[in-house]
Amino acid sequence: MTKLKVKEGWGFPLNTKKAHYFVNGRSLCGKWLYFGRLEQGNDESPDNCVVCKKLLLKRRKKRIQRNDK
Repeated sequence: MTKLKVKEGWGFPLNTKKAHYFVNGRSLCGKWLYFGRLEQGNDESPDNCVVCKKLLLKRRKKRIQRNDK
C-alpha cells in the first residue's frame, strides 16, 4: 500500500498579513485554505502567524515522541 505524501509548509495567501503553516491546504490555526507554493524552514520569522508557530512546535514534539517509542 502506498502512503499519500503530505504537503506542508509556510504559505502567504494574498489577503493575509502573516504567513501561515499549511498541512494539505489547511492552516494549523484553522483560519485559511491555501493550495499555492509552500516554503520549508524559516520557522522563526516575525512574519509568521503566532498561533501556527505554537501549533507547529506542538505537532513536531508529538512526532518526536511517537518516534521514540
